[in-house]
Amino acid sequence: MSRRQFLGTATAAASLTVIPVELRAAASMATSSTEPLAIRIASSAKPILFDPDQALGSSMDILSHDVVEKIYTDPMVKQCLSAGWGPITYRQNTELSIGAWHWNPNGTWSDPINKRGYFTGSTELKEPIRHSYGYPLPHRGHTRNGGAEHGYSRLTDGNPDSYWKSNPYLASKYTGEPDSALPQWIVIDLGSTEPVSHMRIDWLDPYAVNFEVQYWVAEKPSSSEGPMDRPTSGIWTAFPNGTVTNGKGGAPILQLSSTPVPARYLRIWMTQSSNTADRRPTATHDPKDPRSAVGYAIRELYVGTLTEGAELVDLIQHRADQNQTATLCSSIDPWHSESDIDTHGDQTGLDLFFTSGIT
Repeated sequence: MSRRQFLGTATAAASLTVIPVELRAAASMATSSTEPLAIRIASSAKPILFDPDQALGSSMDILSHDVVEKIYTDPMVKQCLSAGWGPITYRQNTELSIGAWHWNPNGTWSDPINKRGYFTGSTELKEPIRHSYGYPLPHRGHTRNGGAEHGYSRLTDGNPDSYWKSNPYLASKYTGEPDSALPQWIVIDLGSTEPVSHMRIDWLDPYAVNFEVQYWVAEKPSSSEGPMDRPTSGIWTAFPNGTVTNGKGGAPILQLSSTPVPARYLRIWMTQSSNTADRRPTATHDPKDPRSAVGYAIRELYVGTLTEGAELVDLIQHRADQNQTATLCSSIDPWHSESDIDTHGDQTGLDLFFTSGIT
């Protein structure tokens, strides 16, 4: 008997026993009343049914290139179908690993000469698409991701040539609203409560003109829940000197408080951009592209206290791996280049998926 036949038989059997089970439970209930227990039977009641062909199914996730080639052979497809599952879904996995998905390997780059920038997949019919891949974003601001334990944030990687940049499509130029309507933010997790009085933000263009540095105050100090686990378990509070207006970029050391404040989670809340493009000779973004000049960009973060000699005692672990001081961000610029491709994970080509018979 196939799984589908078994499920259909089991469902029918279960529907016949729903009412008797409820009646037995009601009859066995203890009562303190001297009145006899009345049991009413609704002969018009219908059993609760479901169609296993619609309710139970499977999914196709990201796989290796070789596995994709094996799965879509006729013998393997027949084996998959013999399991008896109903619908099948296509799981898009590259966003979990913070990558841009090229659903179609054919397309155009915003910077075609250097094959980098913003990629748009072609809608023209050409050769059937068998394989597609993700491109890890080079301006990532998350240490962790939902795909695998690899990659790292550019905010605490110790590399002055890398940087985080927010998604330009969330900026005023594209939303039609002021930047303050969609604030961009960075959260730093120091790992434990530490004394904090100063911060150095190494800005790149575009930088934040208006921003605020905050720390998390939990309702229950003993709680292990942080702001990302349970946002309602506390409140973000600005440092006494944490509000900055008319910022000029650069990398100045900010005195957030005259005395250290105990904090584990810190947040940089950005509400107005300089709208200036990176025009360094080494800049990779095209300064003529309007997306280069909107949002916010930060090279590195430094947090701690000052010594008597005015040197910053930095609490940040600057590493290009998962052991760095963890950061999270509100968004990431989808800019990337052809060389960023990750061929370890293969998203089945949509043409192959829909014509293989597995659907």
